[in-house]
Amino acid sequence: MLFRKKSRISSSKVTEIRRKKFLTRILLVVLILLILFVASIFVSKISSINIVNIVVKNEGSVVTEKEILGVANNNIVGKYLSLYPKTNIFIYGKEKIKTNIYEKFKRIKNVDIERIGFNGINITIKERSPAGLWCGKKINTEEQCYFLDEDGFIYTEAPTFSGSVFFRNYGNITGKEQIGSNFLNSEKFKGISFFVKSIKDANVNPISFFANDSGDYEIYLGDNSKNYNFYDGKIIFNSDDNLGEIFNNLMTILNERTLVKGLSDNVQLDYIDLRFGKKVFYRLK
Repeated sequence: MLFRKKSRISSSKVTEIRRKKFLTRILLVVLILLILFVASIFVSKISSINIVNIVVKNEGSVVTEKEILGVANNNIVGKYLSLYPKTNIFIYGKEKIKTNIYEKFKRIKNVDIERIGFNGINITIKERSPAGLWCGKKINTEEQCYFLDEDGFIYTEAPTFSGSVFFRNYGNITGKEQIGSNFLNSEKFKGISFFVKSIKDANVNPISFFANDSGDYEIYLGDNSKNYNFYDGKIIFNSDDNLGEIFNNLMTILNERTLVKGLSDNVQLDYIDLRFGKKVFYRLK
C-alpha cells in the first residue's frame, strides 16, 4: 500500500514538471515571436529599404509622368495595420499600383514595375496603338467615334477625321460605357482585322465594318478600289463562318467575268453575299 501511494505521488510530480516545461516552451515561443514582430516593425522603417525615388518611363505617351507619379505615390502613403510603412520596398503595393494605373488610364496597355536597388522603383508604361475606330451601334450614324486597339478594346475618344483615315467599326459593345468596353471579343476582332487587311492586299478598299444584331457581318467598300467600281458596295457574310473560306470565295467571285465586265463598264456594285457557302450572290446597281 505504501509503495502504491509513493508511486502515485511520483507520477503526479512528473506530470506537473512536464506541464510546467510545456508552458515554459509556449511562453518562450510567444516571447520570441513578439520580439521578432517588434523588430520587424523597426526594421521595416529603415530608410535604406524604403522607397524614396520613383522613375517613370513613358516615352511618346499621352499620359504624363506627373499623372503616373500621382497614382504611385497615393499607393505608398500611410502604413499597413498602422504599423508597417507602405513605402517599404519588400511589401509596397506593386500590383495595386498597376491595377490603379490600368483603371485610371484606359489608353495604357502595359505597366511594368521593377525595383531600383532597395529604395527606388522604375515604372514603364506602354500605351495602346489605334487599330481603327468604333463609331456607334448603327452604321453611318453621326455619333462620337472612339479609338480601339488591336484587341478591339475601346480606350479613348477620337477627334473628328475627314475621309477614311482610320477604318470604322459599328455594332454593339460589351459594356454600358464606351471607354473600357470591347467591340467583339479579342479573337474575333483580330480575325476581322486580318480579313480586312487581306482584301486590301487584293486591291479592294474596305472603309467600315458593321456587326449587326442578326449575326451577319457587313464590310462597306470605298470608291477608290483599284480596278473595281465599289462605291457604296458591301460584302456580307456570317459571323460564324470560316474567314479563310470567305476570302477564297470572295476572290473567286471577283474574278468572275460577268462581275468584272459589269464593274469595268462603270456599273456600281450593290453587294456581294457570301452567307451561303460556295453559292455566292452579287448585285450591281
